[in-house]
Amino acid sequence: MMMNIVRDRAEARWLPSRHRYALMRLIAFLILRNARPKPQPGLILVIDRDQSTLENLTTSIWATLTVMCYMSTAMHGWWKLAAIPVGWIVIQLPLYILGAAMMPLFGRSLEANNHRLNSVFYWSLMTIASAYFVTRSGINRWLAYVFFAVLTLNALAAVILFPLRRKVAELEARCVA
Repeated sequence: MMMNIVRDRAEARWLPSRHRYALMRLIAFLILRNARPKPQPGLILVIDRDQSTLENLTTSIWATLTVMCYMSTAMHGWWKLAAIPVGWIVIQLPLYILGAAMMPLFGRSLEANNHRLNSVFYWSLMTIASAYFVTRSGINRWLAYVFFAVLTLNALAAVILFPLRRKVAELEARCVA
């Protein structure tokens, strides 16, 4: 397996190819387009879609808090405090179910990189849960609206990035070269 890396270029943190979601790729493209070359000796960055710490932390914290809030709706009284540990467990369950029960059905090895399949499965479940809560009253309704707003913004970013794909590739080639 060949790994692409960038050395000694601090602005390479904002390479769009280092981000998974279109919204973050668009933000990275806009930042990188206006960035000045910044030599930083000793810096080595991997060019991989899952290397953005900011994107990974933001997405995971947002998804976890959303699931915890959704879980708190199912609990009454002081049991709502249990939404935190239960939410941490519940957010992991879809990945375990997919890995243990469904991967063999798809003919996929458990050792393979199943990130895309995990992502589609997980975000589909979050969309279904948010669609349920958008029909209910309370704070979770607004969380569901935020979920769908971010989903819509990501789709819009993908539409915006599609015609810019050559410019993105040129900008990345200039930074990597």
